[in-house]
Amino acid sequence: PTAGTKWANGKTNLLSWQSGLLEDLDEFDIEMQRFSVAGLSYVAHNVPATMNSLNIYLDNVPTGDDYYVMFLNWTGGTLYATSDAFTVASTGTATSDPSAPTISLTHKPNTVEQFAATFSSSGLRGWTMPQGSSFQLLVALCAVAIGILGGALTL
Repeated sequence: PTAGTKWANGKTNLLSWQSGLLEDLDEFDIEMQRFSVAGLSYVAHNVPATMNSLNIYLDNVPTGDDYYVMFLNWTGGTLYATSDAFTVASTGTATSDPSAPTISLTHKPNTVEQFAATFSSSGLRGWTMPQGSSFQLLVALCAVAIGILGGALTL
């Protein structure tokens, strides 16, 4: 959402974004938070980077003019982007994208809740060794092994 945007309770509201050309993301997470109230709403987990919009149905979400959306890596703590502050109102009109998935938020911000939706993971490994670093890893492991062996021989 951009500054001045109003999302309405009881309506399906469009959340859209544009990824940077040089982003090297496979998936990310989306959270919604307020500036004035502690807690956040976990919107979606493992969102494929190929997507560019979601519909968010708000059901009894507290009204306020200080909401913002965060795009991040939840497990690594990397924040990729935030939206401008926007308003959640008790009434109003809303736009949506019929081709985008719809996620329902039915509670006030709460840090112990689960994500409202979890997409299938891309199946990529969580950590891979940088290309060409096999030799450095081998040298480091040999140094550790020599240190352990040297310590054992002094006993």
